Amino acid sequence: MTFVGYAVTIFSAILAAVGIVQLSIRFFSKKTSFHKLVMAIVHDRLFYLLPLYLDRGYITKEEMLNIKLLFDPYKDCGGNGHIDVLMHRNMQLPLRMNSDTSKLPKVEDIHKGSEVIIKKKGNNS
Repeated sequence: MTFVGYAVTIFSAILAAVGIVQLSIRFFSKKTSFHKLVMAIVHDRLFYLLPLYLDRGYITKEEMLNIKLLFDPYKDCGGNGHIDVLMHRNMQLPLRMNSDTSKLPKVEDIHKGSEVIIKKKGNNS
């Protein structure tokens, strides 16, 4: 084989490799419905928790670890800036060692609310 033949073969191989890499990047970078669903659930959870801690004025060590476990992968997967702002504000809250559970709803109240919803659904059927 001549120099031109080798050059054409090498050039073709390089083009093919680049094409395969570009194709795989496009395929694997597409966000699946499952990925979008998980991101939405994590966003919802963070969007619920972070303002609660801000309104309360402090955060416990356990709560901080919990939101970090949610936030870090969320951010790595392309989470948006709104949660970044809330997270940054939560990181500046005073840290307490024990939770004040007096502000949390009682389990009985949560169940009573569920029973009302279930009864309403049952009456409409």
